[in-house]
Amino acid sequence: MPVYRGEVSGGSPLISVREQAKKMGVNHNTIARAYSELEREGFIETRRGMSSVITHNAQLIEKQRQQHIASITNNFVREIKQLKVDAPELERLLDDIKSTFK
Repeated sequence: MPVYRGEVSGGSPLISVREQAKKMGVNHNTIARAYSELEREGFIETRRGMSSVITHNAQLIEKQRQQHIASITNNFVREIKQLKVDAPELERLLDDIKSTFK
């Protein structure tokens, strides 16, 4: 549920721990621990008696977005090297990629 992709927005409620556990077929304590970890890391906010919601923390969301971009880039570079793509072919590939952004 990447917030940085715009799939959900800050303030969006999460389903309850029990509902999520039932949906995923796991013990509710597993989901409770996951929600606690997400809250500790600042991704969600929980208020007693109310549902947990996605954070509005723009800096945290952008940090996660940048980490995801770095991961994808590192995987791309590793694959390109393994395929022994030469510089001219890489330039053509990158030009093709850039053209999709116009």
